[in-house]
Amino acid sequence: MRRIVMGIELSILDTTFRDGMQSSLIEAAGPKDALKVLRLLDELGCFEYLEAGFAVSNNGDGERIKAALKLGLKAKIAAFGWATPDTAKQMIAVAVPVAVLVAKARKRDVEIALRRDPEEYLSVVKQAVELLVENGIEVILDIEHAFQAVFEDNQEYVLRLLRECHEAGARWLVLCDTNGKASVGVVEAVIKIVSKEIPLGVIGVHFHNDRGRAVVLAEIAYEQGIRHIQGVFGGFGERAGNTDLSVLIPNLYLDSDCRFFSRTAFKKFTATYRSVSEILNIPADPTHPWVGEKVFYSKAGMHASGENLDPGSYLHFDPEFTGNHISFGLSGISGKANLSIKAREIGIEIPENKLPEIAARHKELADRGISFERAEASFELWLLRELGSLKMPFSFIGWRIVDECQPGGQIKSEASLAMIVSGRECLSNARGEGPVNALEKVLRKILEKEFPAIKQVRMSEFSFKTVDMRKGSAALVRILCVFTDGCRTWTTVGVNEDFLWAAWQAMLDGYLYRIA
Repeated sequence: MRRIVMGIELSILDTTFRDGMQSSLIEAAGPKDALKVLRLLDELGCFEYLEAGFAVSNNGDGERIKAALKLGLKAKIAAFGWATPDTAKQMIAVAVPVAVLVAKARKRDVEIALRRDPEEYLSVVKQAVELLVENGIEVILDIEHAFQAVFEDNQEYVLRLLRECHEAGARWLVLCDTNGKASVGVVEAVIKIVSKEIPLGVIGVHFHNDRGRAVVLAEIAYEQGIRHIQGVFGGFGERAGNTDLSVLIPNLYLDSDCRFFSRTAFKKFTATYRSVSEILNIPADPTHPWVGEKVFYSKAGMHASGENLDPGSYLHFDPEFTGNHISFGLSGISGKANLSIKAREIGIEIPENKLPEIAARHKELADRGISFERAEASFELWLLRELGSLKMPFSFIGWRIVDECQPGGQIKSEASLAMIVSGRECLSNARGEGPVNALEKVLRKILEKEFPAIKQVRMSEFSFKTVDMRKGSAALVRILCVFTDGCRTWTTVGVNEDFLWAAWQAMLDGYLYRIA
């Protein structure tokens, strides 16, 4: 919502259901999912407007807009459409409180793309604005290619468009960098030129991120006095995306005089980003500024040691500000500090007298190509073994696998496995689609009899890569397995020159982690 302090206001419009939905990573958003996203964004309390879709679209946007209007959100629901009287009438019929209209700024676009007379087009846009204002609907006019129009096309034409629509009653006149080309100098110059023609208090900006500077340009526009900014929470959208509001808003709050938001709202940013990504089925970027899962992560030993001794020395700000957290990883260059911190993250305290020895053992593993990166379950089990704290509920005797190649190249495998479980020897066999599948089936067959909880566990991912390909067929194979029991998810690793032995290590850790 709009925040007002000492007469200065900041108005933010989220365009997830206009620009965001044009991302190549998003196929569609069902009505229920769309409403969930709108509720989540509204709960942040940062937006004056939430755009719900195209008012004249036939793909369900109209129904989404009507449903959104019934949610009772704090933010104003806005609909998007072309700057024509026909579109205005349809928006009036839907009874939206806010209409976002898009108009061409470049004279050549009017002549070539729309095939219309430029003078006639000015009149059409003005009529659409007037019609909506007369019916009590707030109008936001997005001026397409505005920055290029001022310098590269016909400056007087775009200024006339802005003046006439301001006189017609438009609340915001938004300068759009539609192709993401604008530079810092162009943005500053255009704002100065336009603000001589119309009041600064009605000018807004909308940047695309094609050259990676949408957030920076929005920050610069704010410093120039602009108080209406459009973007997408998460920054996704067509091509390289749009102004990322999950980054822009914290930056403005901390680095400018923009104190129009409740500090407690920022605590929800990380959770909201991940929830919106999940609902829209778009991969959440783990390195996304402020809200990514690994954006406050380091596996450099020197950094971990420094952070441990002087908290915050390697961070640009406290991760908890946006509901995030600091984390440390492990690698061949990680030292005792990383190991100690990582152990504490999973609730294990390494005694000081054992830390050098365990750190040396970890370095030996790393030098052999065995990494616990992304495999925290295997790391925890390894650490407990090193500390002598792991009580093994079973032990391995041996396994044998027989492969049978059938006509057409289909492989059928049979695995036999011998283990000691709860003090008694167990022997079983199982057939599977390939050796790894057969080995997992027989392992489950034995364990489920003694540990029923295994029935809820399934392997959800199985992936592998080779380490040091220079060794050719003797290269190490690193296998990652992701397991879930429906409530929790954990990852294990196995590394060996033999593919099956590496798979066995990862599988055994996966089931052991659940029952140990």
